[in-house]
Amino acid sequence: MLRGIAAYLRRHHLGLLVLFLALGGTSYAAAGVIRGSQIAPHSVPLNRLTSGAIRSLKGSRGAQGRGGSRGPRGARGPTGPTGPAGPTGATGSAGATGPAGKAGQAGVTGATGATGATGATGAGATGAAGATGPAGATGPAGAAGPTGKAGPTGATGSTGARGATGLTGPTGPSGAVGPTGKVGATGSTGSKGTTGTTGATGSRGPTGPTGRSGPTGHTGPTGPNGVIGAAALNGGIAPAIPSGSNAYVFAGPTLTVTTTAAQRLVGSAVALLGSAGGTRMWYGLCYRPTAGGTVLNWVGIDFLDTAVTARQPFAAAATLVPGAGRWTVGFCVKNYGVSNLDDNNWVNGWIEVVNATGVG
Repeated sequence: MLRGIAAYLRRHHLGLLVLFLALGGTSYAAAGVIRGSQIAPHSVPLNRLTSGAIRSLKGSRGAQGRGGSRGPRGARGPTGPTGPAGPTGATGSAGATGPAGKAGQAGVTGATGATGATGATGAGATGAAGATGPAGATGPAGAAGPTGKAGPTGATGSTGARGATGLTGPTGPSGAVGPTGKVGATGSTGSKGTTGTTGATGSRGPTGPTGRSGPTGHTGPTGPNGVIGAAALNGGIAPAIPSGSNAYVFAGPTLTVTTTAAQRLVGSAVALLGSAGGTRMWYGLCYRPTAGGTVLNWVGIDFLDTAVTARQPFAAAATLVPGAGRWTVGFCVKNYGVSNLDDNNWVNGWIEVVNATGVG
């Protein structure tokens, strides 16, 4: 209660002061100034106030008091009359585009209006061509028309490219054997092939029967003196003869001989040779000019070729007409295999210079 009175006085203190001054009159003269505290609340009736006093009772709006507790909701009053339309407000900023609404049902197509008069042709520039619309669905195929008459035959086109070869067909049955053709001309003799490896010695066959003695030949003329000179070929062989060689080398001792243009060399020798790693060699009797030169086999390309492993004897015998000169002769080898000849021992043999001519 007191809080409400205090609030009222704060709101209307100016009006109350004016009221007190207006009522001053004779009371002021008799009793002096009346203080506001001497006036009881709500004790001055409205008809005792002047219009000016009443207007002055409205003071400035005070600070808003704290809101009271919400009262019960009153009954809805009658709808008041519609007020005049207010001025149009400023256009607000465009709101975000809402989701697209569902498509409405197509309206009924109205009647076609009358065609208007053709307007004058404009002189504007031709606009850019619009994008091509999607192709419409292909309509159903029409019925086949009647076959027309055959046209004249066109000119023959150029021959097309040859097609791929077809698959080979199955082999047909063998035909009858034809007659034997004539024997062709004999071809030229081919070059001599490489001499094959010497095969193993076959077992000795049985001795055949002794043949009949032939007739005695005519006695030939007396020949020149036969043997001009002879010498032994004996001595040790080097302990190792290198592999991978492409030339003959002498194995063991050599002899020096002199011949005329018609004289012949005749000789025979046996050498003990071996290879721990195994190798291959050509061998025989060889010669070269004593002054120096290449060591050559007496038999040329008809040399002996063999494999060599453990030590064993290798024999050679040959004859040769070397021509006039002074020669170094002896047993020789060409070790063209992969291992050295490293298990060697000795050579035994002999060499002769004779006047005899060749046989046959």
